[in-house]
Amino acid sequence: MNIGMNLLYAFENSGVPVINKAHTLFCGQNKYLNSEALHRNLIPHFPVLSGFSDKNIHHFSESLSYPLVHKQIVSAGGQSVIKVESEELLKDLARTFSQYNESYYVQPYTEKPDRDIRILCIDYQAVSGFYKYTPKGEWVTNVARGGKPVMLEHIDKELGLLAEKSAKSLGARIAGIDILEDSNGDYKVLEVNTCPNFYLKQFMPESSDITERKIAEMIYHEKRIKIG
Repeated sequence: MNIGMNLLYAFENSGVPVINKAHTLFCGQNKYLNSEALHRNLIPHFPVLSGFSDKNIHHFSESLSYPLVHKQIVSAGGQSVIKVESEELLKDLARTFSQYNESYYVQPYTEKPDRDIRILCIDYQAVSGFYKYTPKGEWVTNVARGGKPVMLEHIDKELGLLAEKSAKSLGARIAGIDILEDSNGDYKVLEVNTCPNFYLKQFMPESSDITERKIAEMIYHEKRIKIG
């Protein structure tokens, strides 16, 4: 647990008001617990295979077809996202990560449009969003790895409700929900980011400041309630 999480727990336990609580941030930053919350709340998600060693990989992975996508359980910005083409590669990854006392985590690779979607929710309401387009020659969409962000002009009702339900599943009052359109055009949630970058102008100058305004409104409203 890093110093930031330690401080957040200390503030929360001392009665200092916080927005996203320590438990929320901890589960949001752990992809396994993130997936567990989505699954428990019946949110369309991808199956997960995770473990600490290469034992029984064949038994558990035979129901999934390769390629798979490996992600580091605690990571950001597309770090350690690897397309796993074979069982042998998955076993190698499992052995490598176990040396660092870490588990492997894989999900099915899914054919999709050359983009996915980030929806920002403030106080469990979908307020803004953008597409992340895959850079040429790549298959990941993370902006940190060259993905091109393009603002969404409109958040349709199904997309907005899915994002809001996902934010609530982790108790994240500020959240960035990553959503994928599968080959059938259906939405599936990849993960809920509980420490999202909500200052969009730094990589999309054309974006509005609606997210920042909604955060300010939420804080102002709560302060008025506490004062009475």
